[in-house]
Amino acid sequence: MKMGSSNDKDAVQEQYASSKSLDIRLNFHNMYSTNRMGFGPWLVSNYEITEGMKVLEIGTGTGSMWVGHDDLITKCDKIVLSDFSEGMLETAKKNVGERENVEYKQINVQNIPYEDSSFDIVIANMMLYHVPDINKAVSEIRRVLKDEGVFYNVLYYGDFDIIGNLSSQSINYYPMMYGRSISALDRDKICFSCGKIYRECDLSVAVVDTSIYTNNSIAFEPTVDMAVIASCIRTDSNEPFWDNKRKNTNKKDLRDPLNHKDLDKVLNTFGLTKNDITDLNCS
Repeated sequence: MKMGSSNDKDAVQEQYASSKSLDIRLNFHNMYSTNRMGFGPWLVSNYEITEGMKVLEIGTGTGSMWVGHDDLITKCDKIVLSDFSEGMLETAKKNVGERENVEYKQINVQNIPYEDSSFDIVIANMMLYHVPDINKAVSEIRRVLKDEGVFYNVLYYGDFDIIGNLSSQSINYYPMMYGRSISALDRDKICFSCGKIYRECDLSVAVVDTSIYTNNSIAFEPTVDMAVIASCIRTDSNEPFWDNKRKNTNKKDLRDPLNHKDLDKVLNTFGLTKNDITDLNCS
């Protein structure tokens, strides 16, 4: 898949016509992940599924997340494993198997063929960046989810553990790195990285101390406190996340709204503005 085509319908359809490409990525995580628990088991460990629930998974892929979790499947009154790709669903059916309470269905998340308030849980992991109209997709997910239902969503891109309301995130949406240059050949430079953006300049022009700020890794780090995330969702705000982070980390985060004056200075050092962060990353 070419850079910038992750939400192009034809490119996505070609990429996921079969499970081959996804299997390669899953195997990469299995072989090289430093998280001993494993990414898939960690995801599933956060699902709070109780007896009689109706569950919809969007973008189920190969269904591998459900393999070995018969205890969760049998609790469900109904579980719909869906994907945009018919080929993926065939693989999922082989992996999970035919069961009375499991339905396999080809679904476009922008037009979910179920009535309002149909599900207790909707799961959509590592797939929303493939959707051409994300607002429509999220609106559809909300429509079929019961008022007291839960939406589980994890994305690979950066540390997406800030998930309050998307409209308030903008500058907070991407992992940031600010510090000495990662090039071992030139330690007299500092760099700034944010999503697609990478800039370097001389260390002598830095006006903000690099040592007091943390760098946000683009690697998977299972540090999300689900209770904090739940508070973000309930309050429709990212503030519970930032409040928790301020209490439990020694270094500051440039994305924290309390530190945006320093962020402005850092961006100015590299000839950037806050608007550039979203404009350049969405171009």
